[in-house]
Amino acid sequence: MLKDLLKEGGLYTLANFLTKGISLLLIPFYTAYFTPSDYGVIDMLTLFGLFAVNIFNFQLNQGLARYVAEPTFNPEEKITYASTAIWSSIFLFFIGFGVLYLFEYEMINLLSSEYRISRKTYYLAIVAIFLNGVFYMLGIHLRTLRKSKEYSLVSLIHALLSIVFVLVMVIKFDLGVNSVYLSFVILVPFFFFF
Repeated sequence: MLKDLLKEGGLYTLANFLTKGISLLLIPFYTAYFTPSDYGVIDMLTLFGLFAVNIFNFQLNQGLARYVAEPTFNPEEKITYASTAIWSSIFLFFIGFGVLYLFEYEMINLLSSEYRISRKTYYLAIVAIFLNGVFYMLGIHLRTLRKSKEYSLVSLIHALLSIVFVLVMVIKFDLGVNSVYLSFVILVPFFFFF
């Protein structure tokens, strides 16, 4: 039991360290290509995304973790709980996306300060937020099934490819802040298949 705990905890820690460490190494790149206003937009939309995901999915991921890890349930019950939680989250994210789309003007005003967030950036951000919300939900499902290798591998590949996509979109296509969100919009659907 202790051996499994250390092994799985070590994999999660290593994957988390590598993904965060890679991001830290990119600070010189970000400071060269993004303005302080761009940082403000990215930070504001990131914080808003964390808030929105937690509000719109009603923390179903926590319920999923509780019931899928329950040893007294048979596999069919676990599959039913997991699929219900995942599909419910997707449905709730669609509702959340609709609300944020309908109130776009108010939300952009709320989230903007001296530098106004463009509509395109806002739309890309909310799509990326909800795709990442579903991706996070599926990651929790993998962790509750104790598939630490799969989860760590997918997380690491996701982080690396996201960084590569951002670099290419900023350097080659000069997409600025939109490249951050566009990379998630392009990549995350592919990771759903894992």
